[in-house]
Amino acid sequence: MPKPIIAVDLDDVLTAHHEGLISWYNQTYGTELSLADVHSTNPEVWGTATDAEAIKRVHAYFESDSFKDEKPLPGAVKVLEYLNRNYHLIVITGRDYIIELVTREWLTEHYPSLFDDVHFTAQYSLTGRSRSKTDIVESEQVSYFIDDNLFAVVDVAKAGTPSILFGNYPWNLDEGLPTNVTRCNDWAEVQAYFDARS
Repeated sequence: MPKPIIAVDLDDVLTAHHEGLISWYNQTYGTELSLADVHSTNPEVWGTATDAEAIKRVHAYFESDSFKDEKPLPGAVKVLEYLNRNYHLIVITGRDYIIELVTREWLTEHYPSLFDDVHFTAQYSLTGRSRSKTDIVESEQVSYFIDDNLFAVVDVAKAGTPSILFGNYPWNLDEGLPTNVTRCNDWAEVQAYFDARS
């Protein structure tokens, strides 16, 4: 019998991506963004007149040393090595295809030999080539989904895949979660979630 598949998001699940982005962005552009602003679609919050300019600025972060120096979240590597014994692990990230190479290199450096595949949805693509995480979960026959994005988790759960809403971030605070969604604040809670199912 093949091992079940766990799909894991990257940003703010495997690394504290948005903390690094906000720090770099504020320093580079003289803004005062907080984590609560990170998913704002209002370009004025980002100090720009248009969405396209805000996205270009964020994409500039991907060329920075701060981006390349992001580290894994505490406990993530250890728990994923543990889960890898009984599950196949894949990444489904909202990142754009333009940073596919650097993303794969980062994963190889920090999570060597743990992920069988990496899928990019290009959620904030300037070229319009995006796809949904739910579509990937269904096409890859994923058994469990872990993400910090409330809307992605709820969408995947509504399609029938048990999901973990990871972290306690300003953008994912909601107490009214579907029955097949469990909030895990950190990787220790993720391990406990799967231990309870074995």
